[in-house]
Amino acid sequence: MLSFAWRFRQLQAFSRLRVLIVSLILWSLLLGGCYSASLTSSNNNSPKEALQRFYGNNGPEDTFMDPLILAGEGVVPLVLKEVKNKNMPRRRYAIEFLGNGSYREALPDLESILKDTTEEDYFRGDALRSIYLIDESRGQEFAQEYKDQTNYLGELSRRVVAGDDQLKKRRAYSDAVVGKHQ
Repeated sequence: MLSFAWRFRQLQAFSRLRVLIVSLILWSLLLGGCYSASLTSSNNNSPKEALQRFYGNNGPEDTFMDPLILAGEGVVPLVLKEVKNKNMPRRRYAIEFLGNGSYREALPDLESILKDTTEEDYFRGDALRSIYLIDESRGQEFAQEYKDQTNYLGELSRRVVAGDDQLKKRRAYSDAVVGKHQ
């Protein structure tokens, strides 16, 4: 009797374990499929569609550049063309996107924004931060030049010179995929 009861309990435990394992496998396949679908759908859109999603993104502010991050390199030439327009909607986030992705081809345009004294100081500061993200030593050089200013550009320059680690933070692709809000 004892042997039969013991074997019966073992069989029940094994059955529950098997159900648990199968459930975990099914959940991981389901979640993996959703993740894969979101990656695929975000990469199938044209750069123009990605830019339109960027302009229309009504999520939290820290997710504004997500459509550009998801579009990746393909959207960079269009962003570089648009960012020259001082009236570009969400221009600050486009500038941030270029630094976030370390797109070296953006350096000339970012430097142009930074050096243009007719630009608003916050655009110039954003350009400096993006330059710093792309090429730290170049960003440091420019920061030395602007650190004595009393505006946003000067404040940001002093933070760059001080090596503020907060300035090196980037938005991860995986955070953009799921729309993670900080």
